[in-house]
Amino acid sequence: MRVRISVEGDALSVADLRSWLGRDPGTRRIPVTVESSARGEMSAFDVLDVALGNGIAAANLAVAVAAWRTARGAALGGRTVRLEHGGTTVSVTNASAEEIERILRSLREGDSEGGDARGDAG
Repeated sequence: MRVRISVEGDALSVADLRSWLGRDPGTRRIPVTVESSARGEMSAFDVLDVALGNGIAAANLAVAVAAWRTARGAALGGRTVRLEHGGTTVSVTNASAEEIERILRSLREGDSEGGDARGDAG
């Protein structure tokens, strides 16, 4: 399962998250690449492309993203993190690790069942 992660309006935060994932013991072995995207925005922004091989990797990613958001709290200023898989995008503003893991699981299940896992968490 491939998940794209972007941070609302801030390429520096994406670079910081990439660095965080590379240092986290649970995610440092998960393949993550940084891509530049210009999806109709005024300027290009960076996104992370994350390859999740199993449920444990998804859980580790969820915990790492939630920990990063908590550690960067004030610096992020309530910015939204977007998780994309297939044609589904889920926006996460103030979600816990458990909520992020549930979102990733829904995206994975929606993909395998051909369903639609749209939503907006906290």
